[in-house]
Amino acid sequence: MQGLLGFRETIMQEGQFYGAVGDAKISLIDIRDIAAAAGEALTQPEHEGKTYNLTGPESLTHQQLAEKLSTATNHHIQFIDITPDLFREALLQVGFPHWQAEGLIEDYAHYKLGEAAAVHTGVTEVTGKTPINFERFAKDYAFLFSA
Repeated sequence: MQGLLGFRETIMQEGQFYGAVGDAKISLIDIRDIAAAAGEALTQPEHEGKTYNLTGPESLTHQQLAEKLSTATNHHIQFIDITPDLFREALLQVGFPHWQAEGLIEDYAHYKLGEAAAVHTGVTEVTGKTPINFERFAKDYAFLFSA
């Protein structure tokens, strides 16, 4: 989820963010859940030798992410689906290094194929808690997306 902070400037200045993903759903995870799961897995012996698939609790489209960010910030935020070439150009314009832009293009190609849509229970299995949903992330980080 915090990866959206990379689009913070265009969200604040233009009220929009971009991607080459269509209407594919992705199961974003909050880094706070990753940290909590890692802490448990590294300190509790019952997790030794186990592998967990960590995701957020829901699978959302980028349009749905924009709607939830709009609600949290009380500003209209729009997602615009663009071609991979235009996405690369937009990433480079906002300061992403070339290697990272190329990595995101590759990630988004996988997202568009639906390869990141599955929701798994790994966070709950490790921490005993429900993962943070995007609505809570948007509320907690709204101040970073607002001018």
